Amino acid sequence: MNEKTKLEKELEEVHRTGKNYGGILIFLLLLLLICGFYIVSLQKKTFDLNNTIKKLQLQVDTLTLELETERLRANECLKAMEGSKKKSNADTKNTTEKGKS
Repeated sequence: MNEKTKLEKELEEVHRTGKNYGGILIFLLLLLLICGFYIVSLQKKTFDLNNTIKKLQLQVDTLTLELETERLRANECLKAMEGSKKKSNADTKNTTEKGKS
């Protein structure tokens, strides 16, 4: 009879230990679930930030092209102004030379 009591005590101890591990297991599963949701939210934020970076890069490229276009236009205007200035100077010289003759 003494043996049976000893076995019963050991069995009860095993059940208690199992319950303790069950609580730890539930806690770990809950922690894993929370970590999973957090990882998914971080992936979504990363995806959104990546899209924002791509949009900003496109805007930078567009503005760079617009700036280069304006530089070319400014150079064309400068050349046109220099051309008209030379023509104006030549006309002034011709008029002055005709007046002297």
